[in-house]
Amino acid sequence: MKRIETDATVTPFRGPTIILRTLYKNMSDQWFESVLEQELSEIEKPSKKPAKEIDVDGKKLKIRNPGVRVTNKNIKEGDNYEGLMINPCYSILSRRMVDYDYVSKILDDCRIHSDSSWSI
Repeated sequence: MKRIETDATVTPFRGPTIILRTLYKNMSDQWFESVLEQELSEIEKPSKKPAKEIDVDGKKLKIRNPGVRVTNKNIKEGDNYEGLMINPCYSILSRRMVDYDYVSKILDDCRIHSDSSWSI
């Protein structure tokens, strides 16, 4: 109740947050950044078993098999994971104009961790 009285925008969940950052340039040659933050209720490694099919009123529906819940102890580089989102009303989307130096620094940081090259 205290959370709702003081700041209702704080989510009641304490899950991991996925952050999607997009840098783009408009037709006037101005750089912008859009950032979407979405909290996840949990992360799981997808099941390798095929989805089950059930028949409902003559229509076939696929029900996926639950995956293995991921903790910080069983995360491995290169594995694929699925994030289960909480209510999207808790998403935060922000946009702002940025300068060339900001974009250049982010791309330089990305080049360090990538074997591909690009230019802006």
